[in-house]
Amino acid sequence: MSLKPLQVRNRENLSVKAIKAVAVFEKLLSELSKRAMPESTEAFVNEHIERINAAVLPENQLLRLIAKSQAQILQQVKKELKWVPKNHYRVLFTLFGMSAFGIPIGVAIGTVANNMGLLGLGFPFGMSIGFAIGHVKDEKAAAENRQLDLNV
Repeated sequence: MSLKPLQVRNRENLSVKAIKAVAVFEKLLSELSKRAMPESTEAFVNEHIERINAAVLPENQLLRLIAKSQAQILQQVKKELKWVPKNHYRVLFTLFGMSAFGIPIGVAIGTVANNMGLLGLGFPFGMSIGFAIGHVKDEKAAAENRQLDLNV
């Protein structure tokens, strides 16, 4: 079993934004087709491709359908096969670092200075810590060949 081709209707009438969204989705499909996947995952991806190919929607709804399908495919691939796009962990842990490390650091700074207006000073520290952790995890995923050559 292999992945079906993406055939978007009225491709020539799409805006630049829609063309870019289709190109990113096609890049995802080409990356997935280069790797061996279980048949259940291939069937899942082909189901989403068929939905997009059969869609006769206005451009904004087509964009939403493509984005939703792309997110669901990436989520399924991450869950089943542990494959992630480039910089996935960096983005995830940057946000996590801001909330898990940045807020406590900011509270500590605000408490020591007796000025809770300094709470925001912890966010850059937390962001840096999360960025570093995510970068290490992205490098590990690349070393284990679990990283898709795709920026989302």
